[in-house]
Formats: sequence, structure tokens, C-alpha cells
Amino acid sequence: MTAPARLSHRALGALLSALLLVVLLCGCHRNQDELAKLEGKQGGVDRDEAAHQGSWGAADVGASFKVNDGVRTAAAAKAKLRLSDGSAVALQEKTLLRFLASPPGKKTHGLDVQQGEVELDVGSEGLQIETQAGSAVLEAGSRVRLRKTDQGTRFAVEIGAAHLTDAHQDVKAGESIEVGIGQAVIDRSPAPAPAPSDSAAPPPGVADSAAPADSAAPADSAAPAASSDAAVADNRKPGPALADLLAAPGDSLIVHDPHPPTVVGFATARCSGIAVLEVGSKKRETVGSGQVTAAFSAGAQRYRLRCDGDAKPFAEGNVSVLADAGSRRLSLTAPVNRIDTDGRRYTILYQSLLPKVSVRWPNPPSSGPFTLGLSSQGRQKTFSSGSPSYALPPGTLGEGSHELWFEAHGERSRRTSVVVQFDNAAPTASISAPAERGFAPGATVSVSGMALPGWTVSAGGHELAQDSQQRFSGEVTAPAALGALAIRFSHPQRGVHYYLRRSSR
Repeated sequence: MTAPARLSHRALGALLSALLLVVLLCGCHRNQDELAKLEGKQGGVDRDEAAHQGSWGAADVGASFKVNDGVRTAAAAKAKLRLSDGSAVALQEKTLLRFLASPPGKKTHGLDVQQGEVELDVGSEGLQIETQAGSAVLEAGSRVRLRKTDQGTRFAVEIGAAHLTDAHQDVKAGESIEVGIGQAVIDRSPAPAPAPSDSAAPPPGVADSAAPADSAAPADSAAPAASSDAAVADNRKPGPALADLLAAPGDSLIVHDPHPPTVVGFATARCSGIAVLEVGSKKRETVGSGQVTAAFSAGAQRYRLRCDGDAKPFAEGNVSVLADAGSRRLSLTAPVNRIDTDGRRYTILYQSLLPKVSVRWPNPPSSGPFTLGLSSQGRQKTFSSGSPSYALPPGTLGEGSHELWFEAHGERSRRTSVVVQFDNAAPTASISAPAERGFAPGATVSVSGMALPGWTVSAGGHELAQDSQQRFSGEVTAPAALGALAIRFSHPQRGVHYYLRRSSR
């Protein structure tokens, strides 16, 4: 009787081992599934694998991609992949795409466009995707472009429609929406034409429709003043006669303009005669005596001021023009960010309130309890959870660098770095009045709106009082000798921003 009993125990042990193996295989199945396959390529296309991220090698046609695998294209290269649901993904040049893990129980594709742009042609069924900017549901047959920008991710719908779940936004054909990192920046605009392959990404906060930094002012800009004899002799043109904003030589400006370009004027008392203003890397020049002006297109541009005949500038600075009407609603709640403890480095930009961070272990053990570890500035904290996820309240992660990881049953996830930074391209204000071109030069103008905490507001040389809700209002005199009223916002750490409203001249 004892021998059969021993045999039964062995058989039972073998059965339990087999069942355990099945459970483990099932638990890993979603991470071993083929998510995409490389159908075609042009030029240099590389790939890496989840276990060896950063170790890039040539990607062959037919290569398959799984969770946390990456694919990238070189300059002048393209790649076409087919997702497991039949949808097609076309990578443009200089693009890096990584496949994220999908939340358990959801039929989604995790696509992280870390650099460049992809074009997604949805198959015969609707498609739900997970990105670092949040979830999106794409209609069947839609064509959507996802492009990485300095502010986050831009969704441009060419055909069909998309619903951005976390941002609660619907985007139709011909529209695009930019969802900033942490859903802190949302900016709706007509879908831009695809950028030329050799164009650089726009600077932070600049609309995609911005003209090149060194482009000349459009034909309907203010007429230039009569040129001086010196200017004619040098074949150099004076700038526009009417400036929108005056600045001291050497000032660096951030200007929010509803309709760029912005004409900026600089006093040139330093020069006894003609002063030369150089703008941009191509050194587009304008000249003037007493004051010199130039039209600054949307974008970030370097300027230099020098006296005619001198090679060395006497002042230089930066002018950043944002194509921004200042009408966006300010973020009054903490943004929500989702982080996977996958060993990568995450950067979170926030605008007004420190973010809430939802942390997830993408490949956890089958059961808990779980412990989330946090290391910040040499101090460590732990948080207990019954599931492989934990929501850190707003402010738990302050500005700076942090490390996060999960532990359970002797297993540990990969340590993941998170950097929290203030978004320098964040809107600092929402302007209610005056309206663009809604007042005459020299008229008394009512100015009102809302600022973020910590900012002081002034216009026409007068500070505007703010109430407990950061709403400001007041009456000022619009400048008669300038083309616009500048509303100035100043912060001791964040600098100075100018919001423009042009007069009806």
C-alpha cells in the first residue's frame, strides 16, 4: 500500500508542477505575443529587444516585435510595420518607436513614439492604443499621425476620427490636438501639413504652423519706413516702422502673439549713426538710427545688435515667439501621469500643480501583496498595495530626480528613473480682455484674465491687482506709438512673458 501512495504523491507533484508551468506561461503570454512585424523598409532601419534595450542592430524584413522592443529609422529612411490586428504603421525618417505593455485584460496596442513621427492606418476594426500621452480610440479606417514634440504628442487625424480617452477630446479629420506630457498642455488646431523630411522639430510651445525662424515678414506686415542714405548705399533695409513691442538691448523675450510675426524694436543710443540688427542663424539684417526693428516669426531666434562698421555686437539675446492667443484655459488641477517600472527614464513636465503619478508594474507576479519603493534625494519611502499599481498623490514627487520600483515575494521590478520638471512652455495666463484689434491706439482699455499662482501682472506700466482666484483686472492706456498692448507676466523663478493684443489701427 505504501508504494502506490508514494507513486500518487509523485504524480500529484508532477501535476502541480505542470499546472504551475501553465500558469507561468499564461502569465507571460501577453508579453511574448508578437505585436508587430516589419513588412518593408527603405534605408537604415534598426531594432533592439526588451532584454537589451539600447543594443541596436539591423532590422530585417519579417522581424517581429514584442513588448518593450524598439525600432528606429535613420536619416532619409522609412519603415512599414503591420500590427497584429492588421493596422499599418509607417515610420518616417529619424523616428524611434517602442512597443509598450498593454494594461491586463485590454485589447490595446501600446505605442510610444519617443522621437519623430509615425503614420497609423487603422484596419477594418476600431483600434485602441496606449501612448505616453494617454489612451486613444481610433475609428476603423482612420489615418492618424502621431508626432513627438517638445510638449508631448501631437495627434493629427487625416481620415476618420479619434477619441482621446484621458484628455476627453474628440479629434475629427482635418484637426490635430497636442497632448502635453501629463495632459498638462492641450492645444487644438487644424491639422498641419506633414513637415519636410529635413525640418527640425519646433521649439517648446511653438505651434506647428510656425514659419521658419529666418523667414522674412509677410507682405501684409507694417510698411517699412523710408530708408536712410546709408541704408540705401549698403543695400540693407530698415525694419518695419511700427513696432509691436519695445525691448532694451540684450533683453531675452518670450512673446505670446495671436498672429505672428511680432515686430520688436530696440533702442540704439549706443550707436552714433546706423545700428544693425542681425536675426537668426542666417543673420537676416535690418538697420535703423535711434531705433531698429525686425519682424520675428514664430519660433526661437537669436538676435545681435551692433553699430554699423563694428564687427562685434554690443548686445545680444533671444526672442521666442509663441503663436498663442492666450485664450487656453489654465490647468487648475494636478496632471495625471502613468509610469511603468520598466527600467526606462521618464521626464514629466508640469505647469501649475505638481503631478499625480500612477505607477504600474508591467510584468508582475501573479499575486500580492506588493510594495512600491521610492528613492528621492537620498531618502527612501515605501507604499503598500494589494495590486501591482499605486497612485502617488500630487506633490509626492517634487521637482528633481526620483527612482521607483516594485517588490513582491522576493521579486523586484526594474528600477525606473522619473524626472519632474516645470514646463517652461506652459501657458502663464488666460486673457479675457481686451480682444485682438478691439481697441484704438491711445484708448483706455479694460484688461482682465487669470494668471497662475506666483505671477504678477502689469500693463501700460501699471500693476494689475489679483483676487484670491488669481483673476486680474484693470484699466490702462493703450500705447499710441506701438502696434500692440503688451500684458506683462513676471515670476521670480519662471521669468517674464508678454501677451500681445493689437490695436485696430
